[in-house]
Amino acid sequence: MASLVWPDHCLLCRSFLDHPDERGVCRECLAPLRPRPDTVACPRCGYRLATPQALCPPCRGTAFLFDRARSAGEYAGALRELIHQFKFAGASRLAGPLAGLLADAARLDDGLPAGACVAAVPLHPRRRRQRGYDQAELLARGLARHLGLPHRRLLRKVRAAPPQSSLGLAERAANIRGAFRVRRLHRGVPPAVLLVDDIFTTGATVNDACRALTEAGVETIHVLTLARVPLA
Repeated sequence: MASLVWPDHCLLCRSFLDHPDERGVCRECLAPLRPRPDTVACPRCGYRLATPQALCPPCRGTAFLFDRARSAGEYAGALRELIHQFKFAGASRLAGPLAGLLADAARLDDGLPAGACVAAVPLHPRRRRQRGYDQAELLARGLARHLGLPHRRLLRKVRAAPPQSSLGLAERAANIRGAFRVRRLHRGVPPAVLLVDDIFTTGATVNDACRALTEAGVETIHVLTLARVPLA
């Protein structure tokens, strides 16, 4: 009934949404974005490979602090457009369907360690005020509901690093180093964390978040992002 009073439309195909569970994107546009099993992928970060090999080039050359990383899809096409709408155009209603894509990706994985909780790679408070919401936090809360796992706000971003988008690999790592700290945890440190972010580019941002978590005593970290930027 609400959609008849305040009609919404799909941000991709512009058709009107007439199902109560559709939020910002229609079922027809969302269906092709559902993650599917990868037969050839890096066992560490899940990057899709053309031919089987032990690890992809970034994992061979970078000391990643997570145990495993996976993404729902590639940062291209319709998924890229939805992420842009979600992050930069105020389309917070996309948190629901995008969290569903994350849940599908998580279910395709080999399983989470016992005692895992879901946490986000947070925005700096200043950026969150500018945007009006923290997109990774919305995704993490939605994913926790899908998977029936506890959600915890474990991290805070203490330094507003300049945007990473125009920086190279080494510059990104230096730019973000020390930006995250673990909050005061009244319920103790969880043994395992499913860490959520929107985009995996070089892994520098999630790696610094993982550094803070491991220094606090977290033993196992699985990273889950909406999209993985293709290798250059």
